Amino acid sequence: LPPPVPMVPAVATCVRPGRSEGVPRTAEDSPAVQIARRLFLKDMRGAGVEPSPYYMLLQGEGDWMGRAIDALEPPTQHQAFSRQLSRFSTLVEQVVNRFGGALVYAGGDDVLAFLPLDAGLACAYTLAEIFRTLLADFANPAQGVKAPTFSAGLVIAHHLEALSQTLQLARNAEHAAKHIPDKDALAITPSKRSGPARTRSLLHT
Repeated sequence: LPPPVPMVPAVATCVRPGRSEGVPRTAEDSPAVQIARRLFLKDMRGAGVEPSPYYMLLQGEGDWMGRAIDALEPPTQHQAFSRQLSRFSTLVEQVVNRFGGALVYAGGDDVLAFLPLDAGLACAYTLAEIFRTLLADFANPAQGVKAPTFSAGLVIAHHLEALSQTLQLARNAEHAAKHIPDKDALAITPSKRSGPARTRSLLHT
């Protein structure tokens, strides 16, 4: 795994400084939560850290998985393929934690995780590299089958933006990445609190 990257703790990116006008009162607005928030911000600022109101949400999955599975013939190949996917799921949590994020789920080739603003790109590239390495032996040139790769969507979102909207943007970004020829791609959508969100796609290197 790569060395740790200096960053604001992931929880700091989800701090809500106050209730917006017109937003219904929730548990987040209770006196106990408000006191905890103030103490947290005091401690962070006392340490010289200003929490960011933005965070990243990553959603990704493997490319060429159906073709690779169809090309598996003896049962031992299926077993080996499943073992490598299981290893990837285990490593995903380690990688996300290393980059100060919070894993929502990792199952097979699917990943969903919250990440600090300054660590999302490095985490996405690390996951893609690990996935490629683990599944590199499952290419089948004779059948025109490529080794599986990993594509992902990253959304830069404000903590006051509705999570349902951020999740949809992450799905859309992942969809954009997986429509890049040859895939192994990353699509990034910065979501401002005003104006449309625009997706930019990159290739992993």
